[in-house]
Amino acid sequence: MKTIVLSFVLSVVFYLSPAGGYSQILTDIKINSSPHPIGSGARATGMGGAFIAVADDATAASWNPGGLIQLETPEVSFAGSCDISRDEFDSKRHPESSSMNEITRYDLNYLSVVYPFQAASRNMVISLNYQKLYDLHKDMDFRVITTGRLPGFPHYKITDKVRFRQRGSLKALSPACAIQITPRIAVGAAFNIWTDRLFWNNEWTAKTRESFSGIGVTGTTYKNERLRRESYTHFKGFNMNVGLLWGMGSWITMGAVVKTPFKAGLHYRYHETQKVYQRTLGRIDISTTAFSEHRELTMPLSYGVGVAFKLSDAFTVSLDVYRTQWSRFFMEDKCHRDSSPVNGLPRKHSHVHDTTQIHLGSEYLLMGERTILPLRAGLFYDPQPSQKHPDDFFGFSCGSGVVLKERILLDWAYQLRYGHRVSGGSLGGIADAKAEVIQHKIMVSMIYHF
Repeated sequence: MKTIVLSFVLSVVFYLSPAGGYSQILTDIKINSSPHPIGSGARATGMGGAFIAVADDATAASWNPGGLIQLETPEVSFAGSCDISRDEFDSKRHPESSSMNEITRYDLNYLSVVYPFQAASRNMVISLNYQKLYDLHKDMDFRVITTGRLPGFPHYKITDKVRFRQRGSLKALSPACAIQITPRIAVGAAFNIWTDRLFWNNEWTAKTRESFSGIGVTGTTYKNERLRRESYTHFKGFNMNVGLLWGMGSWITMGAVVKTPFKAGLHYRYHETQKVYQRTLGRIDISTTAFSEHRELTMPLSYGVGVAFKLSDAFTVSLDVYRTQWSRFFMEDKCHRDSSPVNGLPRKHSHVHDTTQIHLGSEYLLMGERTILPLRAGLFYDPQPSQKHPDDFFGFSCGSGVVLKERILLDWAYQLRYGHRVSGGSLGGIADAKAEVIQHKIMVSMIYHF
């Protein structure tokens, strides 16, 4: 009888201890890149993401739609990316949980068609754009061992092995336009339609498998398995990118962009299966929990300003400052309860602060008789929202390009984003978990002028 009671107590300890019940893994949203809603393209990436006041190619709709006015001929463009993310976790409290997790992704990042024209004696530009803004692929494998003694029972040891897989991405279709107000000032807007009723799915799914075992001094073994699946599908919403470009002189340009907040509706499904192996009773107890509901995700306001200095015909330096209101980023369930997708906590306990990003970039053109070789480089500070205080992330980038047959432009860029000893909240209840995060991005863009 005491052995049966011990098995029951161990199961309770498993579900209440930091080693078990990794609900936080499922409630926060894990992004396999910078979480901030900035733009796309190899040229901008090579310049460290400092592109608000430059914005003179087809990706302008994602950076500053006002910059579209600088395009003089019809063109089509696309950008492809390769993202490699590596997270190395460790914990002083649970050193056995240390693990290294890596994932690689190839995807179409941007696609656009641009057409400039004149109307009412003003220059105007319209464009149609596709952009993947969030990559939600993530892998984690780790284990946690908890030991202790309960009153009246022998010493116990609990081992919990966790395997987590998240898959998905969020994309938008964005018609855009720009109009020249004065010879020096242009304004523009991109209308972001977040939907999955076209040629892609706006969704993500998180799966967690936990394998738990407990062994007492008597040799009695207790085993448990838990399988969880959370899916968010049919992500729908609408917001705008509103931009201004002001040519203040022959050598300086200023830009500003506001990316409006919005509420996205989505369908949430939850399914969990638990298996308890009762060896002393010679049976396996299986229980299942499943439900679905409509939820709303409040996406944050983001805004930025930029300045570009054209120091010569060949040399440009640019600086951008962004602000994103992560304190207003929440998920609301059918009972109107808000929680933060950053850390999975209720709104009143989330304490997530807004972040400010700084991007510095440069482009130097090596002029030849028949060719122009651009050299680009950039630095950035890109903090990531976390509990109480943002985690510091820094990075650099470089890139170049080539012109083929005068109509085809090819650009490529490499970016490294790094976080040292940042929050390891992804390890659920392990309060002191930290992570070394390294994210590599390789991007290639092509622009074809008609």
